[in-house]
Amino acid sequence: MKKLRPMLIIIIAFVTLLTLPGCWSAKGLSSLAIVTGIGIDKGASLDQLLLTIQIVKPSQAQVPSSEGGKSRGKAFWNATCAGETMIGAIREVTHLIGKEPFLAHSNVIIFGNDFATTGVKKTLDFFLRNPETQPTALILVASGRAGDILNVESEAEILPVQNIIKIIKGAAAISQFKVITINDFTNNLMSKTTAPIAPLVTITQNGNRQNIYVSGLAVFKKDKLVGALNDMETRGLLWTTGDVKKGLILITSPEDTGNVAFEISKSKSKVTPEIKDGRVIIHIEVRTETNLVEQTSADKIYFPVVALLEERQAEVIRQEIMAAFDKSAELSADIFGFGDIVYKNFPAQWQSLEDHWDEVYPRIDLVLDIKVTMRETGLVTQPVSPEK
Repeated sequence: MKKLRPMLIIIIAFVTLLTLPGCWSAKGLSSLAIVTGIGIDKGASLDQLLLTIQIVKPSQAQVPSSEGGKSRGKAFWNATCAGETMIGAIREVTHLIGKEPFLAHSNVIIFGNDFATTGVKKTLDFFLRNPETQPTALILVASGRAGDILNVESEAEILPVQNIIKIIKGAAAISQFKVITINDFTNNLMSKTTAPIAPLVTITQNGNRQNIYVSGLAVFKKDKLVGALNDMETRGLLWTTGDVKKGLILITSPEDTGNVAFEISKSKSKVTPEIKDGRVIIHIEVRTETNLVEQTSADKIYFPVVALLEERQAEVIRQEIMAAFDKSAELSADIFGFGDIVYKNFPAQWQSLEDHWDEVYPRIDLVLDIKVTMRETGLVTQPVSPEK
């Protein structure tokens, strides 16, 4: 019996494998077109959209850039088709390439400027319902056509989408804008007051070469693009939402003889609403720590000077926050989410504000409490300057 036991175990395991349900309906990789990015532009008519999908060409993606003296071809193919719906355009792509687009690896969704101004919610429904869609896929808005963005190649990456993602993560790490996913965008869109935002991407020309440049934030009212924040206004928003982690603050030296640059090492914020005499007041507290990394003046850093440097940095932050609020008030778009904060803290009073929040928002009183603490001055305590 002991000798038969191993054989009996093998037979039972084999029978069990035969009875397990298989993936009979699973799609083979050879029948799928792997999509890495999607661009959506306005079609020939108001009811039509133009879909551009970036498809990986596995045979080219796996070949070294130089093999036997032969240069590698493109590792991607951008297929473009039109349709009145997303699923209709996807079906057209299937007919065009002979394979079904597989969206599970689509990490970037780009809305063209013209399309975004007409409203994007008609496409979001498709992405939210599709089980292949990644909720962490990034949302971007092109300053021109989304399809053009997907055509810009890079020396560093074999796929344009990979290059775009690398640029986005790098710029977001130094607080130039906020990364927005499908989940983020949809949550803001479903809010009664918060205006959705998304990073702006454009194409720059350097000689004969095109490059991708991401800067600023697109601002939506409901699902329609209504304006944009520049770099200064964008960081003003990030100071308030607590999304500033790194980056530089540049000020003039105490004697106004040059510049002093500080690296942000830590920052946090707190937003507290108040309703007083019928007016909405938003208290914004920002606490930031910085390190001195460069100065172009001969000013010596001692205690009274440190206090002045901290005050000037705080003033930069104040100006950036006010610039962001002024632009959002001009657009009547609550990019800060102040409406949601007021609702959570004053649900009873909110009932009288909700229906005309667009009129209330531009008249909000901001009370700013900003403090900057300079922690380090680097390896030297004196500026590099010849003795007089």
